[in-house]
Amino acid sequence: MSRTESASGSDGALPANEGETPWTAQPEEVAPASFAQRRLWIQDRLADGAKGYNVALTLALSTCPDMTALSAALTFVVRRHAPLRTCLRERAGEPWQYVLPPTPVPVARDVVAWEAFAGFVAEQRARPFDLSTGPLLRATLIEPPDHAPVLLLVIHHIAFDGWSVPVLLNELAAAYRHGGAARLPPLPTSYASYARRQHDAAPDAADLAWWQAGLQGLEPLSLPYDRQPGRHAPSRAVSLPVRLTPTVCDRLEAVARTGNTTLFVVLLSAFQAYLHRLTGAARIGIGVPVAGRDEAALEALVGLFVNLLVIDTAFDQATSFTVLVDRVRQTMLAAMEHRSVSFEQLVQLLPDARTTGRTPLFNVAFAVQLAPEAPDFGPGLQAGIPQIDAGVRFDLELYLWRSGGGMAGVLMADADCFTRPGLMAMRQGWLVCLSRLLAEPGRPVQQHDLLTPDTRRRVLEAGCPVSVGLPVARIEALFAAQAARTPDAPAVID
Repeated sequence: MSRTESASGSDGALPANEGETPWTAQPEEVAPASFAQRRLWIQDRLADGAKGYNVALTLALSTCPDMTALSAALTFVVRRHAPLRTCLRERAGEPWQYVLPPTPVPVARDVVAWEAFAGFVAEQRARPFDLSTGPLLRATLIEPPDHAPVLLLVIHHIAFDGWSVPVLLNELAAAYRHGGAARLPPLPTSYASYARRQHDAAPDAADLAWWQAGLQGLEPLSLPYDRQPGRHAPSRAVSLPVRLTPTVCDRLEAVARTGNTTLFVVLLSAFQAYLHRLTGAARIGIGVPVAGRDEAALEALVGLFVNLLVIDTAFDQATSFTVLVDRVRQTMLAAMEHRSVSFEQLVQLLPDARTTGRTPLFNVAFAVQLAPEAPDFGPGLQAGIPQIDAGVRFDLELYLWRSGGGMAGVLMADADCFTRPGLMAMRQGWLVCLSRLLAEPGRPVQQHDLLTPDTRRRVLEAGCPVSVGLPVARIEALFAAQAARTPDAPAVID
């Protein structure tokens, strides 16, 4: 049973907030879609509503909130941040932003049994948005009997990214503390203006040349799929938690200090080393999301600014972890120097990299994220740490963040391609690989054993079948990788 609360009166009119200028139409009400928005708009059309790009944000609350104040606070945030009330419509074959007038944001209420909670959230996240009409945000207060209520926000990624999470939640909490509206400084710019500047600025020729030369011939990895990928972008995820102990993190930090680099680069190097062992590929390309907010004025905005950098790393028989970390460090620095080219522009420059429905150039993503924090709704309403389910967008993804003295994270994959046991094998393989790399960083990556002593004993003594994420890629991929490693070796010996 559900019902809806909104901030409007019986006539549906939007109440004015004290001290605020009433909303009026602005010149930037219609603007071209940003490059990132265009990519998601195309995915949405190819998949007839790409539900994999819906973000579910859940926030446990200590008690039932004031529903009028909560709806008013949401209305305040949506009015302040135009991407949350923007739809995308086609004009001459291209998507354009149409910023809609602000309207009250309703908050549905649903009583859901606790054992059905996860399924309910997944169901709500899977409901597609109509990008041509909006709205692109849905709010529900879930009230499980005998459990504290949970606020659920489902937002389309085309209007929202990871940076936007604390911006939205902190402003929502501030508005709630003040009865539905907060006195915040005006936003220094708009998302529509940002998109216009993207289209008006010509890409730097040197940056274009660097990417074009560096990524020629790069292809997505041939992973050990349980089922072959389809033509469309992933929509269902299978995921597993990942934890790194404080001791492991201390050793990672030590490697970073020795290599004059960051923890992120060391972790990325370790993940690429494992993927090299997993697939046998001599080039490992991974997509790394970066904030894309190079101007200080963009930091206060809710919207989709994230850009994807393709980090392409070469391996040979002699590549050690120490050498690899320095190689990835240099590649990452160069990629950041040439980041004026968006991923969407890059794909257009490499016609042979275009595919239908799936991301070209790479199919694995990695990021180290900031740990989310609980927003402050005031003394009468405490909130927990926000939980974010952004779904899966690539075949395989690894995300990590600081947690206590160690790190927590999630390894996720396209559920249409991987089973849970298959993903468990890869998680085990990566953790074993990480341990070996840290123990002997000067040893060639190809010489590291991915079997634990216990697993090896069981295999040798009991003949127990085991899956540890060893290279099980298609034979043609393994053959090509071996040829790249030893190009002068004979192919056939009589």
